[in-house]
Amino acid sequence: MKKKVWKSVAAAVALLALAIGCEQPTVETKPTEPEQKPLPVTGVKLDRSTLSLAIGETAELQATVEPANAAVQTVTWSTEQKDVVELTDNGNGSCTVKGIKEGTATVTVTTADGGKTARCTVTVSSKIGDSITNTVFIEAVEKAVDIGWEKEDDGTVKLTAENLKKI
Repeated sequence: MKKKVWKSVAAAVALLALAIGCEQPTVETKPTEPEQKPLPVTGVKLDRSTLSLAIGETAELQATVEPANAAVQTVTWSTEQKDVVELTDNGNGSCTVKGIKEGTATVTVTTADGGKTARCTVTVSSKIGDSITNTVFIEAVEKAVDIGWEKEDDGTVKLTAENLKKI
């Protein structure tokens, strides 16, 4: 019976509060947003697909994980041609590539989520733009002739000469 008495007392207090003009307490509720699931990675892109370096030269590759709001943005960098290029993971989705010796290497970026990949072909050549001038003495000519050469990006050598006469 005590339960009924208390229920009656609670009802009486509520009626009395209404009678004297007290407002009923209101409770505001916010609609709950549906729980968002982490977005999976759908792909990865590199800022370039080819790169040319001289031996000792460095350049940076930048990866972009897609979608931009994917839950896991982590990537790893690799190459099978470790004798041609050296990779340094910068930890921010970028990688520094250093030319080690002449040759071609493929740099691959792989997402931690989903194993999505993108590749960049890196060509390493000897010092691009080096220019050397040699002094050559040509038989039957009494003066020296300067002959210069430059190695072009495609590996060919361009010769230049001044005051050279055909013998």
